[in-house]
Amino acid sequence: MSTGIIQASGLVYAQVATAGDAAAYLLALRLMTTVSQISQAPFYSKLPTMARLRGERKIAEIVPVAARGMALALGAFVVGAVGVTIAAPILLKLIGSNVHFPGFAMSALLALAFFVERYGAMHVQIYSLTNHIIWHVINGVTGVLMVLLFFVLWPLIGPLAMPAAMLGAYLGFCSWYARSLSVKSLETHGWAMDRRTALLPGLALILTLAIYWAWLSFG
Repeated sequence: MSTGIIQASGLVYAQVATAGDAAAYLLALRLMTTVSQISQAPFYSKLPTMARLRGERKIAEIVPVAARGMALALGAFVVGAVGVTIAAPILLKLIGSNVHFPGFAMSALLALAFFVERYGAMHVQIYSLTNHIIWHVINGVTGVLMVLLFFVLWPLIGPLAMPAAMLGAYLGFCSWYARSLSVKSLETHGWAMDRRTALLPGLALILTLAIYWAWLSFG
């Protein structure tokens, strides 16, 4: 959904960060983007079925198909994102890379931001089955929010400002707006959909990151 926004974040970050920090951020961004793209498969493979059901006006039958695809996609993302967060720093040291991987805080924020982005993007895709296209609105507003948040947060938290701004922009507009339109088009309830799709993967991501942080801090 927001490839342009994500790429723009790298360009903005490169203008204000040191060369080493910028290289580390761009590496983490590339890896998380790859994980995000791979994890799309379980959901996007369901789109032809959902489009057919929408055309046949079998709205109620779309819900379980969409829910299963979203749950599998988010679960796959969590596995990949956690794997990158834990394994990438170790592998870079083993191969003697000149590029370091960002610290845990930045990696965790990126993982959370991409998770929310995937959640919102899939809801936008579900709503797009109605043939009402809102990608330009979502991307435009989210991009503006991200840039504004970045410049507000940079003096406060420095290099963490970019992933924090991404997370804030996705939470502040993209996710809830896309979700509201999507569940309305499916004639279902938001919490019912979240319980079947994002709740367990989201909790798994947060819990795993918290455990890893505790191990890094106190282990």
